[in-house]
Amino acid sequence: MITTAAGLLVAMPTVIFYHWLAARIERLTRELDRLAVLLVERCLLQNRPPVTSATPSGQAIENKLSDESAAVNGEIRQEAKPHESVGVSSDL
Repeated sequence: MITTAAGLLVAMPTVIFYHWLAARIERLTRELDRLAVLLVERCLLQNRPPVTSATPSGQAIENKLSDESAAVNGEIRQEAKPHESVGVSSDL
C-alpha cells in the first residue's frame, strides 16, 4: 500500500507536467506555423511586379518585367532548334 501511494505521488505531478508541456508545444507549433505563413506571404508580395497601365507603353513595360523576372528565376528562354536525326547503323 505504501508503494502504491508513493507511485501515485510521483505519477500525478508527472501527468500534470506532461499535459502542460504538450499544450505549450501545441501553442508554439501553431504560432510558428502562423509566422511561417506570414513570412511566405510577405516574400511573395514583395517579389510581385508592379501593376502597369493598359496602354501600349504599359504593355512594353509589362513584357520587360516578365522577361526580367524570368531571368531572375533562372529561366532561360532558348529558341527552338530542329533536332538532328540520328542514324542507326545495322552493322553490329
